[in-house]
Amino acid sequence: VFLSVLALCGIAISTYPHATESANETQGQQKVDIMVGFRGLRSVTGGRNPSDGVDSAIQKFGGAVYEHTQVSEAYQYIMQRRAQNPNATIAIVGHSAGANRAIQLTRQLAGQNVRVSALVVADPSAGSAGTVPGNVVQAVGLFSNSGSYAGVNLRGSSPITNVRYPNLDHFGIDNKIEQ
Repeated sequence: VFLSVLALCGIAISTYPHATESANETQGQQKVDIMVGFRGLRSVTGGRNPSDGVDSAIQKFGGAVYEHTQVSEAYQYIMQRRAQNPNATIAIVGHSAGANRAIQLTRQLAGQNVRVSALVVADPSAGSAGTVPGNVVQAVGLFSNSGSYAGVNLRGSSPITNVRYPNLDHFGIDNKIEQ
C-alpha cells in the first residue's frame, strides 16, 4: 500500500531494495531523496512502539524515524540533507501523534519555502489534523473509523486523497503505511 500511496503522489522510491526501475513504472514520477517518519505516543501502549508500520516503511525506504516529540530534530535532518541537495524531494509520514507532527513539520518547512513532495499520515488526531499547507505537492490521509478519528479528513489546497479503512482500529492503521 505504501508504494501505491507514493505512486499516487507521483513518487518513486529508488532506495527500496525490491523496487523495479522500469521506465513504465517510474514514468512521470519523482524519486524521494529525503524521507522522515514520526511515531505515535508510546505512553498509550505501555511503552511499546504504537507505530511499527512507520518504522518498517522508513527502514525499507532508507529514511529517518523520530518520536512525535522530535520535530526539531527531523527539521534539522531535512535541512542538513537539503544543504547537500537543494532540489531534494521530500516525503514525510506519521501515525497518530506522529501524524500531527508530520503536518506540523510541513508547516515549518513551508515557512522556509521548502516543498514537500508527499505527506502520508495515518489517523492524525481530530483536533490537530487541520489544513495541509500549500508547500505539499500531494497528501494522503489514512483513517480508521475508531473513536475520535471517525469522520476526520485532511483538507487544504494541495491535492489530497483521504482513505478510510472501516475494519481497522487506530493501532492497525499504521501498517497500511508499510504494506
